[in-house]
Amino acid sequence: MIGIYISFVLAFMLMVLSFSYATLVLPGDWYKEKLPLIQLILFALAFFLALFGYFLSGKLSLELANSNSLFQQEFLGILLILHTVFFFGSIYKYYRYRLSIRDGVLTVFELSGDEYSVEKEFHLMLDEKYYMANVKAYIKHQDSIIMLAGSVPEAGGRLRIYCNKIKDNLYECYAFTELDKKVSVKKAFYDFTTVCLLLTAFSLPILLVHMDIVKNNGGNPADYGDLFTALLMFIFGVPTSRIFKGAKGIMAKILYIVCILVILSSLFYFYRSAKLLLGIF
Repeated sequence: MIGIYISFVLAFMLMVLSFSYATLVLPGDWYKEKLPLIQLILFALAFFLALFGYFLSGKLSLELANSNSLFQQEFLGILLILHTVFFFGSIYKYYRYRLSIRDGVLTVFELSGDEYSVEKEFHLMLDEKYYMANVKAYIKHQDSIIMLAGSVPEAGGRLRIYCNKIKDNLYECYAFTELDKKVSVKKAFYDFTTVCLLLTAFSLPILLVHMDIVKNNGGNPADYGDLFTALLMFIFGVPTSRIFKGAKGIMAKILYIVCILVILSSLFYFYRSAKLLLGIF
């Protein structure tokens, strides 16, 4: 059981860490130029940990069934499929990255504040094809458009942008570095919420393991239902609100308000959980 718990928690944390690198929310610039390789390594480790947990759950199937544990092979099999998709996706992304280097289409832009503008609009399509982000964020530089799939930089500062060329005047940014380091209340609040989001995401698998242990020992895992709901709502609300914030279009503004309501609701569930589990308030 301990091996299953450890593999599940570590695989989930590695997946969260990989997405944190991909969306450029982690501090530092050392990883940005080699982001596809870092993602491949992290998703590979997560995949093999998930695979280990899946086969271990098969060997302990009787024990898990008798204890009515959540971590039976069916549940871990669903998670393994998820890790498999991300793992092979990271292989494909790294393959494209190596092809870009070989074919000379890997492009690095260095732009000053007056050479570009940052645009966000609610849009599902890119060049008549579905794009992975519902809100299309991009940088306009002369006649070129540089698509942003993760974080969006502040306008007005100097940027170094790492891109794959899709076609003439159309590029896909996989990482960028803000060369003008600015300290502001807005940035400090952004960094604070990012830390809270990462800690919340890291705590989610630990809470699931704790609920399973409580259940196996005859306790009531439903006591942690409000806390689990609060974590999920916070994890969904914060990054999604960042996607829709500042985007053009009435639909984007409506969805942004919905995300804020989800975040506020998560605080309510945190309050209910603290009242139930800690007996405070």
